[in-house]
Amino acid sequence: MGYKLNSKLGRGTKGLLIMKKSKFILIPIISIYYLFSISCQGQLKKDIRPSAILSEEKRKELTTILNDVYQKDQEYREPVSATIEKYGVKSMQVNELFKKMNKADSSNLIIVKSIIKQYGWLGSKIVGPTANTALFIVIQHSSKKDMKYFLPIMRKAVLDSAASKQDLAKMEDRVAVDEGRKQIYGTQIGNDSKTGKYYVFPIENPKDVDKRRADMGMIPIKSYLIEWGIEWKY
Repeated sequence: MGYKLNSKLGRGTKGLLIMKKSKFILIPIISIYYLFSISCQGQLKKDIRPSAILSEEKRKELTTILNDVYQKDQEYREPVSATIEKYGVKSMQVNELFKKMNKADSSNLIIVKSIIKQYGWLGSKIVGPTANTALFIVIQHSSKKDMKYFLPIMRKAVLDSAASKQDLAKMEDRVAVDEGRKQIYGTQIGNDSKTGKYYVFPIENPKDVDKRRADMGMIPIKSYLIEWGIEWKY
């Protein structure tokens, strides 16, 4: 009937120690203090985010790396529309463009995975808006498996004010649609291959979708769908 918009393009081209009471009494007081001290130190290390202790030199280095990732992500996406219009969607030129895009995506994902694993979701305050956007778009252009893996990480990043609520909404919807579930915020659009018309994928409890969108700082769905030439009927 229809097909899902290519995700790679985007529009317009996140010592509990338990012992019996009798044995516990025999533990020297100094040992109890030692165990308590070690436990506290471990908790402190766990609570400190790596991004909070970055040196200025490392921060600049990561910013440069992620800005470069962003540029590489967009390099082969920006000319897609014009190339399709000129040569056709099944042309050799378009096929070659997608090959280069896939190669860049694979390389970028390795870099983003490594950074998030080591430093967490850095956020705009640390690496700037472009570099922070790079984290999201690279994940958005990854496989279903990778997106599902990063989803809880992005949820936490939003709670930490490091990632965008709007980007999280897109990721939540994307994973839901990929898994055959109804989307939550109405961000995912499809295209009917026969008529060429756009349509919105099914939404969970559509009458309340604007309330959910407002919570994520998004415009009403009617206004959003106008951009796609879709009439909202609820």
